[in-house]
Amino acid sequence: MKVELRYPIIFRHSPNARQLERYHVRTRTAVVDVAEIDAADAPVVFAWAGEGRDQSSSYRLVDGALYGQVNSVSKRAACRSALDYPTSPVVGRAQASLSEIAAAKGHSMVVPPKGFHDPARWSNVDEFPPNACQEDIFEWEGHFADCVKVMAVVDGALWRAVPDPLVVVYRNTSGWQTSVAHDVTFSQDLQRFHFSADRWAEAQAFCREMALGSGRPANAGRFTHDQTWVPTRENDAAEVRELAIRLASHISRMTNDHAVMKRVTHEKIRPKITWSDLPTDLFGVYGALRSVLDVPSDQFGEQQAGEAVECFDKVLAISERNGLGWLALQPEAYKAHIGKWNSRPIEFAFQRGHLRTGTLRP
Repeated sequence: MKVELRYPIIFRHSPNARQLERYHVRTRTAVVDVAEIDAADAPVVFAWAGEGRDQSSSYRLVDGALYGQVNSVSKRAACRSALDYPTSPVVGRAQASLSEIAAAKGHSMVVPPKGFHDPARWSNVDEFPPNACQEDIFEWEGHFADCVKVMAVVDGALWRAVPDPLVVVYRNTSGWQTSVAHDVTFSQDLQRFHFSADRWAEAQAFCREMALGSGRPANAGRFTHDQTWVPTRENDAAEVRELAIRLASHISRMTNDHAVMKRVTHEKIRPKITWSDLPTDLFGVYGALRSVLDVPSDQFGEQQAGEAVECFDKVLAISERNGLGWLALQPEAYKAHIGKWNSRPIEFAFQRGHLRTGTLRP
């Protein structure tokens, strides 16, 4: 089936020999052939729908890979954010590439220099300038072609291979809700809790429990899950790592802020706090937290997450002392995350070599 798709492209270009080459980001549209697959060969294995809301997400299994439904409208007015693009993986790659270029060479080397990370600011290009870098164009055309390879049309809708979904429990002005996301993300509110898709019932129970504790309504959503599909990734450690990064940054920033805030005592001006005002155990906890975060993200597992959670508990205990409440970063959220971590399902795997052998006696 022929589908029109919009995608970004980054290329180097200089208007004339007297000016430096700069990196231009533009969008293009192309009509491509996308394979059509019968619905019977692509069963729905996971679905979520919000209660009383016109929101839903569903996922199909296509040749053993998980596909999610994506936006098929490629008009520029409809592609205002990365998620709006049917080729959103290419958009994410472009945003990351532009950020690296700006960090290494400066924002002035990117066109447009302001808001270059915002897809809504990317203009369309029908024909490239004569001296545009062809290598760059071929590279991004290749990224687009790779994205098209993992697309399919099922029941007239466009689907694309996606990471395993996560069930998110969060709060807003309407109460506690569930939703579906593909990455562990936090906004200003750390009261967001991520569960793997096969733990949707646990997420519903957690949503209702948080709503009950806060006296607010709960919208736990509706889920369907085909047991033949099992998620291939766990998110508990990734969630803890993101929280650890935020807490370490908060402790460092708040300590420095308090050190420069002055107060007058007996006609003398001194910092609001000094190193001697801080409890000695805080240095140990902060050091342990930084040590855990030194582990690369792809090696951050259960052990590191458990050590980070212990640091969370200790920081909360320290912050409860008189005059140290500023150390805590949304303590209710961290307490809830600690409880979620401690109540997670654990699978024990025993190796035969570790089993004690002997003779059973009556």
